[in-house]
Amino acid sequence: MQTVPEGKITVAPEVLLEIIQQAALYTEGVVRMASVPPRVDRIFRRVISAEGIEVEVNENSMTVDLYLVVRAVDLRTLSHQVQREVIRAMDRLVGIAVTAVNIHVEDVEYPENGSA
Repeated sequence: MQTVPEGKITVAPEVLLEIIQQAALYTEGVVRMASVPPRVDRIFRRVISAEGIEVEVNENSMTVDLYLVVRAVDLRTLSHQVQREVIRAMDRLVGIAVTAVNIHVEDVEYPENGSA
């Protein structure tokens, strides 16, 4: 049987952003994505972005910055959970190594009765 060389697999940047966004939003305690603050240095790096997400793509890996609005919960635990979910989703669905997932909590929503 003749072996066929493997071809190249290309994943659109929008697909990467969608996977990351869904992994973050499906994490209990994340309310929504926040706006990505404007930065001039983004022009000089290979960065793709969407609402609440900035991804810097390197040769065989990526660094993710997430800007989130969360519920008033243990922010440290929630942040670690989001990091794990994003890394797991990227590994399982795309197979791209994630070198870092930086969490930026931009706002906290409290229950309507005011208790945290």
